[in-house]
Amino acid sequence: MKSDQDFWTGAQLHAARVLLDWTQRDLAAAAGIPVKGVSWVENGNIRGERYFGSVLSALEANRIVFIGQNDPDVGKITAVGVFETRPSATAKKSVPGPAS
Repeated sequence: MKSDQDFWTGAQLHAARVLLDWTQRDLAAAAGIPVKGVSWVENGNIRGERYFGSVLSALEANRIVFIGQNDPDVGKITAVGVFETRPSATAKKSVPGPAS
C-alpha cells in the first residue's frame, strides 16, 4: 500500500505554499516545524519525511486543496488549488481572503 507521501511531490507542496503567498518561514510557523524541515520536504530530502504530515496539514488547514488526491485512477496529485473561503477558526495561521 502506498503512503500519503507517494501522492505528493515537493514541487506540488512548494506550489501550494506559493499559492498562499507564504515564505518557508510562514509555512514552518503554521506547521510548527523548523524552516529547514520545510526546505527538506519541498526538495524531497529524506530528512523531510518526519515533517511531511505537519506541512500537509498546515496547507490544507489554510484553504489548499489537492485535486486528484488518492484517486486510484490517477495515482498522483494532478493539480493544486486554493479554496475561496477563509480557513476554519482552528487553522494555525490565517490567510486574508479576497477583498470585499
